[in-house]
Amino acid sequence: MQQNAERNADGLGIAKALAAAAQEPVLILDPGLSVVFANPPFRDAFPLACAATQGVPIAKLAGGERNMPALYGALKAMTAGGKGFTALRVENEWPARANASVLINARPAPGPRCTLIMLSIRDVAPRDEMAVRLEEQNARLDSVLQAAQLGIVTIDCAGIVKSFSRAAEAMLGYRADDILGKNVSILMPKPHSAKHDGYIAAYLRTGEKKAIGKSMEVLARRKDGALIPVDLSIAEASFDHDRVFSGVMRDLSLEKKRQEELVQCQKMEAMGQLTGGVAHDFNNLLTVILGNLELIESSRSAKHQAAFLRDAKEAVNIGAELTRGLLAFGRRLPLEPQSVDVNEFIIKMIKILKRTISESISVSAVLGKNLWQTVIDPAQLQNAILNLGLNARDAMPEGGKLIIETSSVNLDADYAAIHQDVTPGDYVAVSVTDTGRGMTPDVTRRAFEPFFTTKEAGKGSGLGLSMIYGFVKQSGGHVSIYSDAGHGATVTMFFPRCNREQPEKKTTDTSQGFAKGAGERVLIVEDDPRVLTVTRRRLEALGYRVCEAENGASALAYFDAGGEADILFTDVIMPGALNGFELAQRARARKPGLKVLFTSGYAEEALSIGGDERILRKPYAAKALAKAIREVLRAAGENPR
Repeated sequence: MQQNAERNADGLGIAKALAAAAQEPVLILDPGLSVVFANPPFRDAFPLACAATQGVPIAKLAGGERNMPALYGALKAMTAGGKGFTALRVENEWPARANASVLINARPAPGPRCTLIMLSIRDVAPRDEMAVRLEEQNARLDSVLQAAQLGIVTIDCAGIVKSFSRAAEAMLGYRADDILGKNVSILMPKPHSAKHDGYIAAYLRTGEKKAIGKSMEVLARRKDGALIPVDLSIAEASFDHDRVFSGVMRDLSLEKKRQEELVQCQKMEAMGQLTGGVAHDFNNLLTVILGNLELIESSRSAKHQAAFLRDAKEAVNIGAELTRGLLAFGRRLPLEPQSVDVNEFIIKMIKILKRTISESISVSAVLGKNLWQTVIDPAQLQNAILNLGLNARDAMPEGGKLIIETSSVNLDADYAAIHQDVTPGDYVAVSVTDTGRGMTPDVTRRAFEPFFTTKEAGKGSGLGLSMIYGFVKQSGGHVSIYSDAGHGATVTMFFPRCNREQPEKKTTDTSQGFAKGAGERVLIVEDDPRVLTVTRRRLEALGYRVCEAENGASALAYFDAGGEADILFTDVIMPGALNGFELAQRARARKPGLKVLFTSGYAEEALSIGGDERILRKPYAAKALAKAIREVLRAAGENPR
C-alpha cells in the first residue's frame, strides 16, 4: 500500500500537469473512484467549487451509482483490467445538473505502475441544442417553401431521386414513395427524358454548365401524363463527398392561363377598336353617299348634280381604300409578286418622294452593294414606302432628313429567339429612317394596330402601318420599328431572299469560321435586356470576357470604379441623359485609347458617324459581330486571328 501511494503521488504530479494543460474538463480519480483533482475547465463548465469535488466518489458526483450503472461499471472494469474506454455517453444530472449530456473518455494516468485514472469530459448538450435549432430552422424553411408552392426534387449523379417535397407531390401528382429511388427522367417529356442522363454525364465530364445556376421555363410530366409549364432552377451541392443536384420548380400553369386570357382580352379589345373604327368611317362614307344621292334626286340643276356625283364617287373610292387597307392587315390582299431589284426600285422611289413631300426634307438613299433579289409585289412595296414617307413628313414639320437604306442581312437563330415570328434565314432589308419627333415606347408597341393613330381626327385612318405589317407578313417577311422620342424613327421591312437566283458575288465573309477573341474584355451597353443577353452569350462563345451596363451612366460608373475594358460596344440611342456618342467621348476621357464599336437600328446617314468610327447595324448575325469586334481591335494594333 505504501509503495502504491508513493507511485500514485509521483503519477499525480504528471497527471495534474496534463490535466491543467487540457482545454476540456478533466477529472483525476484514485483507485477507489473518488476525485483527487478537477482541472479549471471542469470547474468552469460545471458550477462546482474545488472543495465540492475533492474526495467525492464519482458515483455521487455523477448523480448516484444507481443512476449511472454504465459509467460506474466501465470504471470498475478499468481498475480491474487497466484498459481505458472512449466516448461513453452519460445522460442527465452530470454533475448535479438536469438535462446534461456528456461523452467520457478514460485512461490510466501516466507513470510506472500508477493506478490513478484520468477522465476527459466533453459536454455535448450545446451540440444537441444546435441540432434542435437547425431542425427548427429547417422546419421554418420548409413551411416557407410549402407556402410558396415550390416543388423541390433532389437527385444524385446517376439521376436517381433522393428527395421529393410535399409541394412537388401536389404539383406532379406523385407521392414521394412512388418516385424515390427512380430516375428523375420519369418527370420529363420526350425527348428530354431519354437524354437526361446524357446531360448529367456531359456536365460531369466537361464541367460546362448549361442549366445549373440558371432559371428556365420547361415542361414537367405529371403522373397522369399531362404536361405542365414550370419555372425550374437547378443548384449543385456536395454532402459527405457526394454530389447532388436540387431542382426547385414553380408551377406556371395559372400564370400561363392568365397570360392567355390577357392576350385574348387584348385581341378582343383590338377587334372592338377595329369594328368601331370601321363602323365610324363607313358610316361617314355612307352618309356622304346617301346625302349626295338625295341631293341629286331633289336637284334640277345638271351642274349641281355633277358636283354631287363627284363627291359620292370620291366617298366610294375612299371606302374602297379603307377596305383594301383592312384586307392588307388581315393578309387577304391579292398580291402579284415578282422578282424585284430593290436597289433600282428605291432609286425610282426617291424621285417620287422628292415630288411628294416638303422641300425642307432632304431625301437620300444608302444602297447595299450586290443586294440579293427578292420576290414581292412592287405595287405594295411602293405603297408601303410612300406611307412611310408621308408619316416621316408629318413627324418633321420643320424639315429634316429622310433616308432609305437597303442591305442583305441574315436573321439568325439568336434574333429569331427574341422575335418569335421570325424564321431564321437570308433577307433583303429596306429601312426608312426619319429625323423627326420619334415615338414613345407605348406608341411603338401599338404602331401596327389597325386604326391606331397619334394624328388629329381626320388627319389619318390609322391603317398605314398596319397595311405595311400585313403586306410584309403576307410576303413571308418581318417588320420592325426602332424609335425613341426626340430621336426619329426607323421602320425596317425584311423580305425573304429569292432562292431562284444566285447573286453574282457573295456578300458574306469568305473566311472560314468566326473571328475569335483571346480573352479581351468587352463592355456591352444596351438597354434592351433580350438583346443584351444574346449579345453577351455570343461574345462569350467567341472567347471574350464580358461586362454589362444598361445605360451610359452605368457604364461610366463601371469605369469610375476601376473597371477595365479593351473595347466599348454601345448602342447609340439609349434612355437617360447620355447617348452612345456622348458615352464614348466621356469614357475615352477616362480611358484614353479605348476602342469603341457602335450599334443601332437607325439608318447610318442619320447617325452622323464621323472619322474612323465603326457602327454595326441591327439586326446583326453572330459572324458580323465577330468580324466587327476583331476589326475594331485590329485598328488598335493587334494581330488578326
